[in-house]
Amino acid sequence: MEQPKDDPQRVGLARRLVLTVALLLLTVPWWPSLAGRLFGLPAWAVFAISATVVYAGVIAWLLERHWDDGSADEPELDAEQWPP
Repeated sequence: MEQPKDDPQRVGLARRLVLTVALLLLTVPWWPSLAGRLFGLPAWAVFAISATVVYAGVIAWLLERHWDDGSADEPELDAEQWPP
């Protein structure tokens, strides 16, 4: 059965996909106006490194918030019950 187009889960997935692709494209320093030097490095390199750090942070946040590792389906084990 196909999900309706206005399904909130599908819309949220599309938004996350657009966000990650847009941020990934921003990590590429293709603007010619990035001339000069910052902190002893070319400005384009500082921009690319900064954008990559932001991209990694967003990906880590998305994975932490939305990744289902299946642990909710398993019962919690106490120290006395280990190993199972």
